[in-house]
Amino acid sequence: MLWVTTGFPPEISGPAVGNHDRARWFAAHGSFRVVVLAPRWPGTASTPATAEYPEVVRYPAKPWPPYRNFRVPTLAGARMVESQVRRLRPAVVLLTDIERSFLFASWRLPGRRWARRNGVPYLGYYHTDFYNFAGMYPVWRHLRDVLIRPALRRLYGSLDAAVCPSPSAARQADFLGARRSYALRFDGVDTDQFGPDRRDRQFLARLLGTDGSGPVVLSLGRLAWEKRVDLIIDAVGRLQRRPELADVRLVIAGAGADEVVAGLRRTAAGIPRPDRVHLVGPVTGTDKATLMASCDALCLASPYETFGITVTEAMASGLPVVASRSGALPDLLSHGRNSYLHVPEDAGSIADTLADALTTDRTPVVAQALEDVQHFSMHRVGADLDGFLTEIVRTRRLPDSQLEFTHGKSTVDAKGRE
Repeated sequence: MLWVTTGFPPEISGPAVGNHDRARWFAAHGSFRVVVLAPRWPGTASTPATAEYPEVVRYPAKPWPPYRNFRVPTLAGARMVESQVRRLRPAVVLLTDIERSFLFASWRLPGRRWARRNGVPYLGYYHTDFYNFAGMYPVWRHLRDVLIRPALRRLYGSLDAAVCPSPSAARQADFLGARRSYALRFDGVDTDQFGPDRRDRQFLARLLGTDGSGPVVLSLGRLAWEKRVDLIIDAVGRLQRRPELADVRLVIAGAGADEVVAGLRRTAAGIPRPDRVHLVGPVTGTDKATLMASCDALCLASPYETFGITVTEAMASGLPVVASRSGALPDLLSHGRNSYLHVPEDAGSIADTLADALTTDRTPVVAQALEDVQHFSMHRVGADLDGFLTEIVRTRRLPDSQLEFTHGKSTVDAKGRE
C-alpha cells in the first residue's frame, strides 16, 4: 500500500500523531508492505523500512499558506509523488490530509490518474471539517458555499471512497460529494503510553513553575481560532469568580500562529486571575502522557471535530473529558456516562460543565471512559484498518456494505443509525 500524507513528524498535530502511530503499528503487525510518502522538513530525510517503521520517502514541501506550521507538497513534490506511484505500483493508494495536498499547494491529487488507469482503489481520509471551520472566519464565511464547498466536492468526488473516523464525519463526507464513505475506527490511542498511573503533580508544578495548587484544566491541541480556546479561557474566568473554584488553573498546551497566541494572551489578561493561565507551548511524547494524567479535566470547545484523538488520549489517562455536544464527539462520548458535554460555543455552559466535572464524584465517569477507550486502542484500530485494506487489496474492489463503528455498548453504521 502507498500512503501519501502531509501530516507526519516532525509536525506536531493530531493528524501527524495519528499517522505516526499507525505507521509504527503497520510496521510491526500489518499484513502487507506500506510505504509512506511524507513532506520533507529541514533536517529530515527518506528512511528505509525497519522492524519498527515502514519505509518513509520524503518529498519537497513548503509551508502551507493558511497555516504555516504545516507543510504541503510543492509542484516538484507532487511530481515526485507521481514518480513514486509509478515506481512502486501499489495495490491501493491512501491519501490523508487531502485538502492540504490540493488547496493552495499542488492543486492536484497525486497518483489519482495512475490509480484510475490501473484499476487501483484510490482512498482518501476525511478528518478535518474545513467547510464548517471556514464559517468561523469573517472572510471565508462568505466564500465557503461559492468557493470552498465546490472545491471540496471536486476533491472528494474524485476519490473512490472516503474513509472517515466517525459516523458524523461520514455524513459530512457525503455532503461534500464523496462517492462512498466508510465510518471506520482510524485514530487509535497508545494505551501503553497513556494511563492514570502517570499522574505526577510534581511534574505539573515544574512545568508551570508554580506549586501546582488548585484544580487544573487542560486545553491541548493546535492553537487556531476555530478551536475556540478563547471560550475555555472565558469559562475558567467565570469559575474563578466562584468561591469554591477561585484557584482553578488553565494549562494551554499547543502551538499556533503568533497572532492566535497573542489573541489568547489578551483574552487571558481580562479574567480575574490571569496569572493562573499558562501557555506552555507544544508538549509531546511521555511528557504529554504525564501532563494528561496529572491534570483534573480536559476541555475542548471546538464545535466541529470529526473525531478528536486528544479525547481518547485523555480517556486512557483517566482524565475527565469536557467537550462540545456537537460534531463527531457525541459519536464516542455520552454525557454523564463517560464524559461531560457542554452546549456548543457557550462559555457559560462550558463553565457550568467544568464545575460539574471538577466538584462532583467523577469516579464512575472515569471508569467508564477507561473501559470505552479500549475500543480505540492502537492495536484494535490497526487491526480494523488492516482488515479493511487487506480485503480491498485481495479483491481489488471496495466493500458494498457500510462498515460498523462501535464504541462502548453502542453500535452505529456509517450513516449514524443505531
